[in-house]
Amino acid sequence: MARIAGSAALIAVAVLAALTGPARPAAADARPGFYLDLGASVSLGVQPTGGVPREAPTADGYANDLVAEQAALGDPLRLVQLGCPGETVTALVEGGGRCYRPGDSQLAEAVSFLHDHADDRGLVTIDIGFDDVDACLWHHTVDPACVDAGLAAVAGELPQILGALHAAAGEDVRLIGVGAYDPFLADAARDPSDPAFALASEAVIARLNSTLSAAFGAAGIPMVDVASIFAGQDPRDAADDPATLAALAEHTCALTWMCAAVPFGPNIHPNDQGYEAIALAIEAKLPHDD
Repeated sequence: MARIAGSAALIAVAVLAALTGPARPAAADARPGFYLDLGASVSLGVQPTGGVPREAPTADGYANDLVAEQAALGDPLRLVQLGCPGETVTALVEGGGRCYRPGDSQLAEAVSFLHDHADDRGLVTIDIGFDDVDACLWHHTVDPACVDAGLAAVAGELPQILGALHAAAGEDVRLIGVGAYDPFLADAARDPSDPAFALASEAVIARLNSTLSAAFGAAGIPMVDVASIFAGQDPRDAADDPATLAALAEHTCALTWMCAAVPFGPNIHPNDQGYEAIALAIEAKLPHDD
């Protein structure tokens, strides 16, 4: 797998490490530990292949990085990934997406797993919602009706998902939500003189993250602010400053494949540095033994 290095990516990782400080694992516990990773393609570490298929899951995603980080801290976790590329909230609940047949679903598999491991300690991350609005942002345009429908689905289905996971999880299972980033912000790096689409896409992702945050907050589940990691700051604050917006877009380029040359880019998924930054942000939400 080719790697894209960028100063912005290195800065992002360094800043996160500085803010969180040296991580410390929770108090030693002899019970088995697991990491149940739920979501769509980003949850699986999908990256471009440069061939056919155009992209595929990898062992370099944030879940893999987090497991490696926890193992180094003396807290080994067994990784269980149930995610599915292109998964929407409705498909996660009902099945019928690319990976699960109707009558089965990612949620049903997750609930069954949690029931079977009720006495274990574990971590569950929920990374869903982006694919409910992704199709609304293609072709350099924003489809408002499509966005409204996607956000309504997230608002309606996510509480059901979280409620089912909470009910099935044992008392020593930690749930963490993963917010969305805007890969289309990178458009402002390619054409700094025309930031309209980048700003419009950011507004959509901001609405999505607001919807996600409300649902996670109501369920008492912390959410990782991925958007700020991939943009550096709120790009809407730079709406009147094309040069600043372009610099933020370059930050997104450094953590994704959006500005990579063909055949690897443009691709909306994080690169190795982007996935590592998400892993660090999730790790910062975990309890540590002071």
